[in-house]
Amino acid sequence: MKRTLFALIIVLAAALGLGTLLLSDGGYVLVYFAGWELETSLVFALLVLLAAAAALSFVLLVFRPFAQLLAPSFWEQRRQDKAHTSLLRSGTSALVKGQWDKASQRFNKAAQHSQWPTPAMLGAAVAERKRGNMAAHYAWLEKANAQTHGETLTLLSHGFFALLDGTPLKAKALLEPEHKKNSKNPWFLALLAEAYYQDQDWLAYTDLVPQLLALKTGWQVETRAQIAWGERLRAATRAQHQDKEDVLRQVRAEWQHMPKSLQADSQLLIQYSGYLVQLGAGRDAFNVIRQAMQQQWREALLPALVAIDAEQVPVTERLQLLEEWLKDRPGNSDLLLSLARVAMVEPDYLGSAEEWLRQCEPEPRVWRALAECYQRQGLYEQANQALWKWHDSQQAAAKSALAVRSQTHPSEVAQG
Repeated sequence: MKRTLFALIIVLAAALGLGTLLLSDGGYVLVYFAGWELETSLVFALLVLLAAAAALSFVLLVFRPFAQLLAPSFWEQRRQDKAHTSLLRSGTSALVKGQWDKASQRFNKAAQHSQWPTPAMLGAAVAERKRGNMAAHYAWLEKANAQTHGETLTLLSHGFFALLDGTPLKAKALLEPEHKKNSKNPWFLALLAEAYYQDQDWLAYTDLVPQLLALKTGWQVETRAQIAWGERLRAATRAQHQDKEDVLRQVRAEWQHMPKSLQADSQLLIQYSGYLVQLGAGRDAFNVIRQAMQQQWREALLPALVAIDAEQVPVTERLQLLEEWLKDRPGNSDLLLSLARVAMVEPDYLGSAEEWLRQCEPEPRVWRALAECYQRQGLYEQANQALWKWHDSQQAAAKSALAVRSQTHPSEVAQG
């Protein structure tokens, strides 16, 4: 760019100087040849010369391809290209048919007669890999890597083969140093993401997710991002040699760094609120659950709300929130069961807990909770009856599930 600008400045200065000189003295040109003479101004002569040069350049540009047809080297190169294409086609067909020896021979010949032998060399590497000759496989890869404009293609092949071998660490070692150079290559990013995912490098994978989504590349990126962030939360809770406050601080930090779209994911919300309850941050869990429920109803969050310690969030406050939700969803068994579970913590609310449980649909978890409620009230006979009903309902549910399975998969049930 600097050279072009400098050349334009020089041409402009020369044109200004020549124009000034011609204005002061136009001059003339006299051409004399074999008794024939032509006299004209210098400006007109220059214009004729420029027009002639432009016309000659145009003629050469248009007729140059036709002139190549007269050169023997053109037809020789055309014959070699045709032979190379035929060898590539034959080698690829042999690979598809599983004829590894034939494919190796075809690609070997194609690699020796081509202006760009990289595809043939990579094909030969695949064929040698299938034959079990790993030394030749890596030798072909090295040859392809040494070719002009073959570095990226060979790098992708190296990474892909490393993933096929189940060695994501090797794939990472190959791809990571080239990340900056190939930061906008979707194939490269997809391979690097696969290496991170297989190696369970969740931090690196989640850092790569925005690029994958922007370029619309990668395999199941949204689903894998949800899994990766869940693993990051789980890893934060497993920090060794740290007290509960430090672990809680790390869990909160991971949640704050998580994209907003994933913070609305039900599975991650359940996981995060559960960790908050386990780490003694019941008030934070209560606020997270209440806000999430305002945006979208998620019954799977109710167990975390029930598990909050009464010293962190009073029973009355949780009961009030659950009753507000019950007004909009009358007869909801999950809400009624959650109300009973929270109420059973306080002896004064045991009667209300029993009433809520009796409004639920009769199912195993309800009978189990009712037995616990009776036991807390000292009604042991009723508790035993509820436990028997819990036992019978579990057996009935198991038989029903087996019957459904026998209708959908009879062969599996017959085999035990």
